[in-house]
Amino acid sequence: MLFKLLKYDLMYSKNKFLSMAGILVAYALIFGFSVPFIQDLIFANISAMVLFGLISMVITKLSIIFVYQNYAKNLFSDHGYLMFTLPVKPYLLLVTKIFSALIWLNFMTLVSAVAFVVAFFGQHGPFFALSDAIDFLLDGTHVWLFIHMNAIGFFVISLFFAIITLGHSAVKSRVVHSIVAVVLGITYFILWSEAQGWYIRTFGWATQNQPLTVRIGNFDYNMFLLGSSIVFGLVACLAIIKLYKRMELR
Repeated sequence: MLFKLLKYDLMYSKNKFLSMAGILVAYALIFGFSVPFIQDLIFANISAMVLFGLISMVITKLSIIFVYQNYAKNLFSDHGYLMFTLPVKPYLLLVTKIFSALIWLNFMTLVSAVAFVVAFFGQHGPFFALSDAIDFLLDGTHVWLFIHMNAIGFFVISLFFAIITLGHSAVKSRVVHSIVAVVLGITYFILWSEAQGWYIRTFGWATQNQPLTVRIGNFDYNMFLLGSSIVFGLVACLAIIKLYKRMELR
């Protein structure tokens, strides 16, 4: 059932994210092919980089907005009433939304990174740069980097959804509930940050002295960061499920 929910959720939101990805790829290809003609024009190169940065900022903000809409509107609007009447456990709805958000954010991060490489590092043309970017991504030593990024992403998305859920759980004084939810969310994020700070203060900055560090290839990976992000994210998910049950009882 989870895969069916995830399939329909991705289909529901695909047009927004694919459109943004298309804009990035189109810009990267246009600039990549124009590099031989403007490489000696400093102003043109700077303008192109600034434009890419602005496009990336806008797309990042839009991605966050779309993730919010996909969660809040699908679960706490009239459409959400139908979602909670489905013959599935409430936690499956949450898991679906988290997986969907992670998939789209990974997709947009990947597209942005490849677009940047194609646009600015294609010395022999954008398609050669694309080939180099794919070779980098397929390097097995970067798998753990991907896992770490998604562990942090899981924590941040879970916390984000918890704030939204708490804000929408109020029958009255929703504004007050939303403010309280944001304050609690910031406090929880600070606790997670302090956990990372405690680990570094205890064992030092040097990764080779940290007991929970694993070296793979030329990279050191902090298992404490990985584990604590997952644990904090799971706690946030448990809080969301509790709120779901409270809302069902009303």
